[in-house]
Amino acid sequence: GLDFDSNEEGNASNRVAFVGISNWALDPAKTNRGILVQREVPSSDELVVSAFGICSTDEPTLFLLQPFIPGMATAYLEIYSNPDRNEEREFFGLCDFYSLIKMIFSFCKKTKKRPSANQLIYVIRRNFGGFDVIDPVDIFRKHITFEVDVGDTLDLDSSPPGLIRANLIKTEPQYFDECRSLLLLTENYAALTILRQRFLVGDEDPVVIFGSSFSKDEEYTQICRIINRVKVCVATGRTVVLLNLDELCENLFAAFSQDYIYHGGQRFVNMGLGSRRVKCRVHKQFRLILIANREAVYKDFPIPLINRMEKHFLAMSSILTHQQQRIVEEVAAWV
Repeated sequence: GLDFDSNEEGNASNRVAFVGISNWALDPAKTNRGILVQREVPSSDELVVSAFGICSTDEPTLFLLQPFIPGMATAYLEIYSNPDRNEEREFFGLCDFYSLIKMIFSFCKKTKKRPSANQLIYVIRRNFGGFDVIDPVDIFRKHITFEVDVGDTLDLDSSPPGLIRANLIKTEPQYFDECRSLLLLTENYAALTILRQRFLVGDEDPVVIFGSSFSKDEEYTQICRIINRVKVCVATGRTVVLLNLDELCENLFAAFSQDYIYHGGQRFVNMGLGSRRVKCRVHKQFRLILIANREAVYKDFPIPLINRMEKHFLAMSSILTHQQQRIVEEVAAWV
């Protein structure tokens, strides 16, 4: 746009350019009126540079991680371009890779040693879970060395229940400054019962919001009530579990992606409907969990939302121990 007091042939410094950044697909009316710049998949060298930038806050830790970063970048690109990806959708994205780097950086900074095999397996499964077609650990093993450290004192549980429990810990984080919002892929919403019985036992009254397709529940006033309930939980530090509320994902995108604004030592997030948004203070113990059907996530969920959340598959089969799984297999073979 131009200043009201200037004309098109005036001083070039009076001309103002508008830059729009969007994670969502724009309609043709918008793209035809501007210059579209689309960010392509970064190369391995670009990923390495980005990872070095993330770790540059601590030079000794960066020195410990430097031999691992190129292999991690190559492994991520192999996962990204894997032919088994469902319908070529980007189930894993750059946010998963950056979160992986941040987690392993935190481990090395705490231990003052190179990452052990146990730590690598833990951070890989934390950030590349929920997609059982491929095993991300096997892919990373081809590109980096997993060193066994007998002196590793970190108690890390890399089982599916252990990874979910680590994300939901509300006490002061032992290793990481902050955990991403949690996306639980499930079948027939079995994850809700398991979540309440196994993982939210010590949580004081988690708020479970279940959406529906009834006409009255899709009205504007009802959607406003749901948004307001979430706002209260954000400010008071309660855990929110959302089910069957896919249509609200765009309105809660800033909360899911933890797009916080920091001011005066507090965190704030924009929440609301459409363009009507207000800044809400975010309590340190606030947790946001989204439960969705696995096939719906693979086929229909917005890719930017999937990339920004920590993903795990949660069903009765995923919480069984190895011994219990063997018994189930024996019974199934016998039947």
